[in-house]
Amino acid sequence: MKIFLDSSILIEYEKQNKTDLLEALLDSDHQIFINPIVVSEYVYQLLGILGGRSPMGI
Repeated sequence: MKIFLDSSILIEYEKQNKTDLLEALLDSDHQIFINPIVVSEYVYQLLGILGGRSPMGI
């Protein structure tokens, strides 16, 4: 089965919240896909997580 991930799944995983779903998907035989927009949203939010403040504040 093919699974398309939204950026919120990746962001919550980085925040150490709600990690069970992504971990289960990674351990499965499913094909996991993202698109360039999801990557952009994820990186934008990741900058805030790593910077310790709002992405707009960086």
